[in-house]
Amino acid sequence: MTRRFSLPVALVAIFAAGLAAAFLSSGSDAFPLHQSGCHGAHSCPSDHHTYVWMDPGTGQTWDCVEPGAREYDPSRDTMTIVFQGLTYYCRSGAGSPPPTTAPPTTTTTTTPVGLQCGIERWSVKTLSDTAAASVNFNPVATTVDALRALPAPSVTASTPRIAGVETSTYSVQARLVEMTLEDDHDIHLVIADPNSGGTMIAEFPDPQCSGAVTSVRAVEMAAARAALMSAVGAPTTTFRSLSGLATITGVGFFDEIHGQTGVAPNGIELHPVLAFAVQAAPPPPPVTKSPVYVPAFSGKLVVKPRAMGLGASSMIRRIHWTTYGGRVATGVGQRLFYTCKPDCARGKIYWRKSKFGVYDIGVCRGVRAYRKMKLGRDRFVINRDLCPA
Repeated sequence: MTRRFSLPVALVAIFAAGLAAAFLSSGSDAFPLHQSGCHGAHSCPSDHHTYVWMDPGTGQTWDCVEPGAREYDPSRDTMTIVFQGLTYYCRSGAGSPPPTTAPPTTTTTTTPVGLQCGIERWSVKTLSDTAAASVNFNPVATTVDALRALPAPSVTASTPRIAGVETSTYSVQARLVEMTLEDDHDIHLVIADPNSGGTMIAEFPDPQCSGAVTSVRAVEMAAARAALMSAVGAPTTTFRSLSGLATITGVGFFDEIHGQTGVAPNGIELHPVLAFAVQAAPPPPPVTKSPVYVPAFSGKLVVKPRAMGLGASSMIRRIHWTTYGGRVATGVGQRLFYTCKPDCARGKIYWRKSKFGVYDIGVCRGVRAYRKMKLGRDRFVINRDLCPA
């Protein structure tokens, strides 16, 4: 949206004279406009978000910044105001400070003209040319490499929309490489084929720019740009590296090759981008744990042994494992007992059903194993170290 304001000729002359005098007397080139009476009185929009200005015609307050100022935030400064021929980017103000001078007479232009941002093939880039009605907006799934391989036509700064590629919409899955904010307010995104690494450019026009304001796909362009910034942050005027994968949908466009960062060999771009969605990272492969061993009666380390030694004179056999692989493994088997009556040398041997558990997973002889065992109950309980040092 753009608002335009005018002042009486006499007041303009007074304002210009005061501005020039303030600039010459400031002795500094840092923000000279803030030395003028207009800015001191808060009777015109701010250049650097230093105060809130009130539109006398509507009572609406605005917090503004001039183009190129470091305080400009494209995600928040979405209202464009043209005041006495100067452009300001504004956000809604937080208050309504009283003007210290008589308010100027204002007129508002409601026609969405937009900022003057780009020149070369600008109407084609923003889908505001008359041939935009011929574009098929049903996206064709393709790859970055396939687009890079298309024949390159001859284009100039005034070439109209080219039937075929430039009247088609494409959707690619690509790796994000880097991005920057260009002088024409486009976000310049370099994307790469996930397999080959070949690059091309995808451009996100500023929805406040001329052409984009009146585009047949203005809503989609604005949403795609917002989705990109939501995913990776606001762009800067220098390239910033990115990572991750995204699905990017846009209209085909051939640009003149002039050394652009990430340009495809045929100059193909997605321009404008109409949809952007980050792809979720693939789930990590399942963690495969190595098997857990138990020292068997034979002395070997095996998985789920059928018999285990209990020292020099006892054992447990015919083991049935009820649980295995967790922090504790349990089982039941036949445990060897001696009666020792009248003495152990002449006593009888018998087998009794016994439950047991093994635990303390750790390294035993170079492998993961249960290193301790507990079995029986009452006076028959045995706590045994299965893997002595």
